[in-house]
Amino acid sequence: MQVEGITLDSYSKQSGLVPRLIKIDTVGSEIWVCEGAKRLLTQNQSALIIATHPKWLPNGQKIEDLFELLSSCGYHVASSDNLRYKAADFRDYLFLAK
Repeated sequence: MQVEGITLDSYSKQSGLVPRLIKIDTVGSEIWVCEGAKRLLTQNQSALIIATHPKWLPNGQKIEDLFELLSSCGYHVASSDNLRYKAADFRDYLFLAK
């Protein structure tokens, strides 16, 4: 099955909508989603709630890459919550503009 995708930057530009809060729970694709929203994140500083799934990140990606990307866009971790399910760690983060 093919599914058409669009980046958050493109969607925001086409629709004129600028979110104040973005929730990301993409089971391993968090970095790609944030890369597709760099303009939006840098210019508008929307609050972010991101559920991370380190076990399911693509080969070559680390959760630290997400922190570096968001830091370069002007964000810091304001809060986090660790969850454990079937021996896997998941964490929810609240990122806010610095």
